[in-house]
Amino acid sequence: MYIYIYITIFFSFNVLDSKESIESKALQDSKATIEEKDSNATQNTQIDSNNTNKTYKLNAITAFSDNDLNKFQSSPAVINRQIIESNPSGNGDIGSLLRILPNVQFDNSQLSSNTPGEISPANISISGGLHYQNLFMLDGMNINNDLGAGYNNLAGGNRLNTGTASQGLAIDTSLLDSITLQDSNISASFGGFNGGVIEATTRRPTKKFGAKISYQITQGNATPKAISMTNYYLLDSNLQDFLISTSSSNQPQFIKHLVKSSIESKINDNFGILAAFNTTQSFIPLRRGARNSNNLFQTPADPQDYADMQTQKRQIYNAFFKAYYSAT
Repeated sequence: MYIYIYITIFFSFNVLDSKESIESKALQDSKATIEEKDSNATQNTQIDSNNTNKTYKLNAITAFSDNDLNKFQSSPAVINRQIIESNPSGNGDIGSLLRILPNVQFDNSQLSSNTPGEISPANISISGGLHYQNLFMLDGMNINNDLGAGYNNLAGGNRLNTGTASQGLAIDTSLLDSITLQDSNISASFGGFNGGVIEATTRRPTKKFGAKISYQITQGNATPKAISMTNYYLLDSNLQDFLISTSSSNQPQFIKHLVKSSIESKINDNFGILAAFNTTQSFIPLRRGARNSNNLFQTPADPQDYADMQTQKRQIYNAFFKAYYSAT
């Protein structure tokens, strides 16, 4: 809370002509008397019997202002706990929350409707920088992925080299207290980046004892009249090719499971513990393909054999433990 104190003082002056000014100046030392009262009362300054200047001092005016500002609209941008809980988290990663910030751009492949089964954290660009030039930090620790982050082909066909993501840890946002994004005027204390800085701070235990478990499922099947939680809108001319896809760049079927569990205890005012285990898993059935001259699977071995399937998997596991102690 900020408290602003304003003190306003009004002055009034009489303009004397030249004759009166000379007389007033001559008699200033002998005739001028000053009468002062307390700070809250009226102060009178008497020059002579004909000309009197009075000064009034008003009571102090106090203005109050709260701190309920949307900090994510300022610089640096801050996404607090309230915003984290009120926004849909998607796959539960940091990138899903950064979508609300105007200076963050996302990789179009992460937004493609052809690959709904992917669970990797979205690659982001801050103020036009490359996605692997950012610095991701968790409680002050660097969590960047420096191994092949420049090449990302998680949904790019049947190549054996699927690439990696720019984030080394897909931390679940339910464990976070705030996310701070810095895109300009960044302190020199940060290093190892050319883009922006994303600082994530994990939350502290707040309950005497608490436990939580949740399960989320997302599923889709583009086969006509099949049970599907996801609606597919395809042109009739592209439907058959999409259904017999052998590439993960087109995913006619998928199922995702998100399991989150946590336990916390604030033993006393100075000490508390928080433990959590989260997993996100995705299963994507695709057609088996026949090898071509480049030894790549390009076309279905038997387009009419719907039992000839292979299932690709995407799996993320997070185990988290935090102990908090305050010496004061």
